[in-house]
Amino acid sequence: LLPRIEAPKGFNVADLWGGYEEYEARALGLLRQLHRGPGLRLLVDPLTNEMNFYTYTAQMVPSSPSFRTGLVRWLRAKYGNAAAAWRAWGGLGPPPGWTVMGRLLPVPRRPLLLDPETLRTWKVRPLQSGILEDLRSWRDDTVAAAMKSLLARIRREYADVPIVAKHVGRFARYLVGSGVDGVGMQ
Repeated sequence: LLPRIEAPKGFNVADLWGGYEEYEARALGLLRQLHRGPGLRLLVDPLTNEMNFYTYTAQMVPSSPSFRTGLVRWLRAKYGNAAAAWRAWGGLGPPPGWTVMGRLLPVPRRPLLLDPETLRTWKVRPLQSGILEDLRSWRDDTVAAAMKSLLARIRREYADVPIVAKHVGRFARYLVGSGVDGVGMQ
C-alpha cells in the first residue's frame, strides 16, 4: 500500500501560460513540507489529477493574454509571416496582423473566425483550415514543457523517483516529451 497525500483545498492548477511559475513554486513548497521516508517509491499526478483535455475541454482554447502572446511567437516561428499562417488557416482575403491572429477563435459550425476583443469575424475555408491543429499543438506543447519543468525540479529539489501521470480518455500529445516515467490509466 502506498500512502496517499493530497494537496490542500484551493490548490488548483494555475493558468500555465500566465501563472505557471507561481504554481510551480507553491507545488515545490508543498512537497518540501512532506517527510519522504525511506519507502518513497513514486509520485503520481505532479501537475493535476487525471490530466486530460477530453469531451468539452478537448476543444478548450485558453484565453489568457500570456497564452495569446506565446501563440503569436509560436506562429511566427512556424510560418514566418502572417500571410503564410493565414493561408494555412484557410483564411479568405488579406490576413489580419499577428496580434489579431493570436486572438482569433473558430466559430462552431460556421466558416468564420472570431476576434473576441473586437467581435469582428473573418471568413475561412473550414475544410482547409489548420487553426484548430495549431491551437491544440501550441496548447499541448506548452503543457508538456510545463510538466517537464516541474518534473525536473521535483527530481532535483525533492526526490529523484519515478513520476507517473494518470490519464483518462484518448492519448494526449502533451505526455510525449513531458518527462513522465509512466502513464497510469483508469
